Amino acid sequence: MSFYFITGVFGNFSSLGISLSLIGAGVAFALQQVILSFAAWFLIIIKRPYKIGDRIYIKGKDILGDVEDITMLFTVLKEVAPNDAVTGKNVIIPNSTVFLEPITNYTYDVPHIWLSVPIDITYESELDLAEKIIFNVAKDVAGEEMRKAAQMIRQMTPESVQVEFALEEPVLRVEFAASSVTIRVRIMCYPRQVPALRSEIYRRLLAEFNKPENKDKVEIAYPHMELVFHDEVMSERIKSYLDKHPQSGSK
Repeated sequence: MSFYFITGVFGNFSSLGISLSLIGAGVAFALQQVILSFAAWFLIIIKRPYKIGDRIYIKGKDILGDVEDITMLFTVLKEVAPNDAVTGKNVIIPNSTVFLEPITNYTYDVPHIWLSVPIDITYESELDLAEKIIFNVAKDVAGEEMRKAAQMIRQMTPESVQVEFALEEPVLRVEFAASSVTIRVRIMCYPRQVPALRSEIYRRLLAEFNKPENKDKVEIAYPHMELVFHDEVMSERIKSYLDKHPQSGSK
């Protein structure tokens, strides 16, 4: 009875074999991502390309987040916005992503990351004074955390890495921009501290720059335009207007 039913549905055993092969291929294709994700789970558990608490970036999908949970098939991330603030949204990615996409792990060796805070000052500012103020503010804000991070780096990383990264004090870098001097201060901190520390550094710097002893010595650069009139190219009408309204030419 079953023989006649099978041959009636599939025709003959040759057709049955082909049909079963096609069905098996279809099932295997449908389960491909599941099998790949399950295999990736073993890799994540054994080789630990990332672990719970790490901050990772998936380049191909442009996803930045903190690892919240790792299951057999999926990894759950807490989404991080471009300004380094945690949005509170969960992003669920298949574990197979570790085989398919480049992943940047910012906290692979130690749980700290480097934070670079740019400060733009005018070319007329006193550079040495600006550097001193910025260094002292950054040290007050993040010095203790940097000392802890440096100790951890010495314990957990090769000596060749420690020379550049096991630093207990902020690092300053100076760059020339089109209309300003950019001083970048680099500190180490936990990823979730970034928005608060960056805000605190800016807030304290603004207060320091506005102190009477620093006023007019260090000025924050901002986009603006200056019009300079030369006597030999100004028309008589413009000259006449400026003579009557001298305050207009001084702005």
